[in-house]
Amino acid sequence: TYWPVGLMLTDLALGYDTIYDLLTPEERKKVADALYHKGVTEVFKEYVRDNRVSSDTSNWTSHVTGGGILSALVISEEYTDKELEPYLTGMILKVGELIKNTFDGDGNYGEGYGYHNFTMQTLTEIMCALERNFGIHFPGKVNNSFEYLLYQMDPFTKELYDFGDTGNQLLPMSNFVYLLNKTKDPRLKWLYDLSPGYHDIDLFFYDEKTKPKNPSDLPTVKWFKDVGTVVFRSGFEHDDFLFVFRCGPFYNHQHFDQGSFFLSDRGEDLITEGGKTDYYHDPWYQKFFIQPGAHNCILVDENVESQRPGDNKEDVQAWKEYAEITDFMEFGGGAFTSGDLTKIYKGKFKDLTRSILYLKPRTVVVIDQGEGAGGAERMNLRFHPPLKKDIQLNGKTAMINRPAASLFLKTLAPEQYKSEVLKRPLSLSEYEKENPITMSARGFLQLTSDLRPGGTTFINVLTSDRSVISNLNEKKSSAYTRLTIANRKFFVNTKVNKLYQADGFETDALIYSSGDDGFFAFRVTKLTADGRTIFASPSPVSLVLTKGNVTAIEYSAYKNTRISYFFPKKPRKITLNGDPIQNWDYRDRIVILNIAKGNGIIEIL
Repeated sequence: TYWPVGLMLTDLALGYDTIYDLLTPEERKKVADALYHKGVTEVFKEYVRDNRVSSDTSNWTSHVTGGGILSALVISEEYTDKELEPYLTGMILKVGELIKNTFDGDGNYGEGYGYHNFTMQTLTEIMCALERNFGIHFPGKVNNSFEYLLYQMDPFTKELYDFGDTGNQLLPMSNFVYLLNKTKDPRLKWLYDLSPGYHDIDLFFYDEKTKPKNPSDLPTVKWFKDVGTVVFRSGFEHDDFLFVFRCGPFYNHQHFDQGSFFLSDRGEDLITEGGKTDYYHDPWYQKFFIQPGAHNCILVDENVESQRPGDNKEDVQAWKEYAEITDFMEFGGGAFTSGDLTKIYKGKFKDLTRSILYLKPRTVVVIDQGEGAGGAERMNLRFHPPLKKDIQLNGKTAMINRPAASLFLKTLAPEQYKSEVLKRPLSLSEYEKENPITMSARGFLQLTSDLRPGGTTFINVLTSDRSVISNLNEKKSSAYTRLTIANRKFFVNTKVNKLYQADGFETDALIYSSGDDGFFAFRVTKLTADGRTIFASPSPVSLVLTKGNVTAIEYSAYKNTRISYFFPKKPRKITLNGDPIQNWDYRDRIVILNIAKGNGIIEIL
């Protein structure tokens, strides 16, 4: 069954409940029998017993099991509890699997906004009924699942920067009005008032008393860990900088677009993608628009279909072949994230990572490193502006010019690469929105380099600030590139995971930068200065170290590891996330301690 069956069952169940008192006992039994034999039992057989949508990451689950659940509830006067089981419990558990597998604990939804909104249409009706009848309360991650809208939206245009087969405009918020009534969340009220609903459910549940609160005081950097989306913003207004990066597991209705990103600034879309089109009728959907070639992705040997779909995060436990964020760090001037893409490139890369250094307020440095395998010869990067004519090339700098803003893209590495502007097909969606006679061509910038033994590194600086490009003052060696942004030097490793020396230090850090109050080193296993170990770890760690009365080490570790850090005298106390720890060693002015996978703050006194 397809999702319309679930919506029909929902309507029949609600309709039956509404006119129940007007029917004769015979009429009630006739309708109840139909709902039981053609709804309840059949939904159970297909979606529970036969485990339809086994990944449990589809809006279908909410629609079809929701219709079955409501049908079971409304016939409870005609059918005994014994007759309704195991059907009702099985369908409720199936909805629980949808919530477990698709809703992000940090406030996102795996399928994308269009399907999230659709899921909430029937999930809202299920939540009302189960809470009222059985006291079943849904987990908090359903209540806060709207939070990504605050981060991935322009509040002025209501445009959403989201991935997969999803819409890009905020819809009327009817499907969230029950959550608003239940949670009294002021930010959800702000979203609702931005795009109010107009259905019967809005009349039932609209909350007039909760005062709206805009997102202006939220952190401007956010990682949605389950879905794998990282957002960097300079603020939450129309003219602010917005960068949205995706690197995570696969979900229903996703494209093969891991490692892709959106970039908007000063009210203009500057880096976009091929976007949503009709997956039933557009002949280019399967061979282009769903593929990485239609996104701001890395390709191998110009193959538009370079990626395969990754595994789901929650499915068969042995299936863990998906893209993944390995590092996420904030620091005073910005943030850093890195994603491992190796597992979804069909054996064509031994290692493939895309790392992003965000420098406030409107600059990102995109670092792509790949070591080829399986006969791969070239590495391609694609950047999609809204229109092909937006792109201008000038040596190693490309410009994307829009009416209200321009984006500068300067390539610092490798030394030898090919830059070209290419045309792409138009989608049915684009034809429907524009006059085919006067519409402009779509295209993209493609950068290509040979895959070299030991790995190839691309470094691209993207900014709408012309002074950043003018004052980069880059210096290149065989092992690193040094660049200057906002009067701070950054060293970027161009030899994958190899040591390099500069300014009296030696490290294998992907990015290293130091100041009077400390340093940061991202993706580092070794850092020495004047021959002495400053930091070491068996596996890569990203860290920001701040010196003062207390030495603070903020870290992001992809694996459990054991770190070593130079400290001139034996510490009096060491804490991890504010709690004292005892199992640390001190030898030869080196603090040695274990850290667990994830993010944390170590303080040494």
